[in-house]
Amino acid sequence: VAGSNGVTMAGPDSVMGVDEEPEDHEGAYVGDIRSMHMERMTDAGRRLRGSNDVHPNVNDAASARRGLSSINTAGIGLFYPLTCNAALNCDSPSSFSAAVTAAGTGEVTLACGTCYTYDIEAGATTTIGGLNIIGKLLVPTNHKGILVTPYVFIQGELEMSDTNPISKDNLSMKIVLVDGGDKMFTPADSNAGVTGTPFNTGTRAFLVAGGRLNIRGWDGDNSASGADTTWTPVLEMAEK
Repeated sequence: VAGSNGVTMAGPDSVMGVDEEPEDHEGAYVGDIRSMHMERMTDAGRRLRGSNDVHPNVNDAASARRGLSSINTAGIGLFYPLTCNAALNCDSPSSFSAAVTAAGTGEVTLACGTCYTYDIEAGATTTIGGLNIIGKLLVPTNHKGILVTPYVFIQGELEMSDTNPISKDNLSMKIVLVDGGDKMFTPADSNAGVTGTPFNTGTRAFLVAGGRLNIRGWDGDNSASGADTTWTPVLEMAEK
């Protein structure tokens, strides 16, 4: 799964927050757990959204240099779960905030076989130089915060969820992808040397390579007619 030219993953437009502008992040992709929404704003401020929408008029510079949109991805081999995560558990997680501090302005790399908890203060905006999850990052249920990063690579697992009803007063975890230039992806551990790697992911990539993206939105009843559908797993959207 990768952030690409106008390709979005989105919940229904009725979900609160879909129509909000990303604050202070012009040209950013915004991922919001409230709606499982990946959204791209072009330099001109055009909004692209939908389950599999590709806008025909996008011709900005960022689009032109996206690596994965201009190569034949059929030449890239298959990625599998990393063997170094076989015994992974989160009984005694490491600190994500400590990893952020240690990385400084560089990429935050979460080691294979290690679980990290997102222990940054609730409501805080954290800006990092990139996120490469080789182990696991566990965002506590209902945690509120904003993570600003030029890319996210998931080779291990990213898990986050929210059980609160959707409302404008309930802003949940948000990931904002900003332009940091093209980025090369090199797989780790048992996926090292996969055919076609390393490769250029382009800019603002959200890439799952052999890893697991485990995100759950609110499963609740907000109407007299019964439970509302507020999010949809990507697998269920695939053609059968």
